[in-house]
Amino acid sequence: MRSNHLSYRSLEPCKVTLALRGSTAAIFATARSDNVVVAPHVLRLRAETPRNPRTAEGFAARLRALVPLLPHPSSPTMSFSSRLRALWTFGRGVALGLPDPTGDENPMELFERWFADARRSGLFLPEAMCLSTCTPEGAPSSRMVLLKGVEPEAFVFYTNFESRKAGDLEANPQAALLFHWGVLERQVRVEGRVERASEETSFAYFSSRPRGSRIGAWASKQSRALNSREELEARVREADARYPGDDVPLPPFWGGYRVVPSRIEFWQGRASRLHDRWVWQRVEDGNWSVGRLYP
Repeated sequence: MRSNHLSYRSLEPCKVTLALRGSTAAIFATARSDNVVVAPHVLRLRAETPRNPRTAEGFAARLRALVPLLPHPSSPTMSFSSRLRALWTFGRGVALGLPDPTGDENPMELFERWFADARRSGLFLPEAMCLSTCTPEGAPSSRMVLLKGVEPEAFVFYTNFESRKAGDLEANPQAALLFHWGVLERQVRVEGRVERASEETSFAYFSSRPRGSRIGAWASKQSRALNSREELEARVREADARYPGDDVPLPPFWGGYRVVPSRIEFWQGRASRLHDRWVWQRVEDGNWSVGRLYP
């Protein structure tokens, strides 16, 4: 059996070993505490591609590149079991890739499975996404926001309706989202029209936020020029005094947007940069068509 040993100083006392033989790739991970083995784990990946030695070596190289990206064992952001889940999801995706769709799949359901994988893997802010908008003249801008809801037909986020992004969306209600889970070698691209969420939906989410965040929503004139930090802090004190209890109302200039997708692409990293790309597109009858793209 040919083995590729993965170990580096900041990962101690966790030792990860990748073993490749025939059509099987196995990841062995062992944690040590005070020189005592605490729960050895063995994860096995069945794959067709590692039968090709060059592909198997590419798989090993990608896994070696992954390990330094994982947090130190003492990091509160990712436990040892979370690191194992990340390795397992990564290895399964790189070795097996995306199965050929049957044509009956719902891409929103596939997204929810991938999003659940990202959350179980212990990644920091797996809900972070890049939101790209355009002015009516076609000038683009992008920023990171947080996904706050996945509905059967839409992705939901919240913002100030007087912000730059909201100004773009009100004038040109089209947007693109990008989710990138680098440790898992996965990304999802979404394109679609945008509409405001209902006031009831916005109120329900706003009410769930910590009080400080609700006060901050009232205080911030998002995207507009700010003379000093002191000016912002004064506005926070003013809003805090205006709403002294926990009953902070929803600002009329704040709420949610729904991105209703017309196109969703799933990207799964593979060895030798021969990645899997599947794209779903809405057709006239409201169903989805699906096809594979060159990497």
